[in-house]
Amino acid sequence: MPTRKAVFNIIDSERNSQDQHLPAMPFELFDWLNFIDDHLLRARTAGTKVEATDELRNLSACAVAAMEQYGVRPRTEEFNVNQPTNLSKLSGMLSDLDESQFSRQGVRANNDSDDDNMDAYDKEIAAQFNKEDENEDDD
Repeated sequence: MPTRKAVFNIIDSERNSQDQHLPAMPFELFDWLNFIDDHLLRARTAGTKVEATDELRNLSACAVAAMEQYGVRPRTEEFNVNQPTNLSKLSGMLSDLDESQFSRQGVRANNDSDDDNMDAYDKEIAAQFNKEDENEDDD
């Protein structure tokens, strides 16, 4: 597994390549975000891990270029550097929501994968949504 320093060097190399190939005129911030979004989509739909990580390299370099152009605030105590990130907070919250906590209250997760297991109420609600969708198509 490459070290953080090695990964940063690879991203820096990609930035150097961008500087050589991209026009000198700076992009708008939302252009950079669109580039990032495009590379993320390519990474998600890549056929191999190598192709996906190539796109992550490009995405990272675009993010760096955008921050070079528009600036970025350093992470400091003011921003709770020792606090969990939003992602780790979310992960913790999700793990706290395990089904066993709620089973005592008669609540259970709906892990049904098809309509055959729907009760009458669920089928009625689904039919109402389908009818609304059909009415919207007629408009």
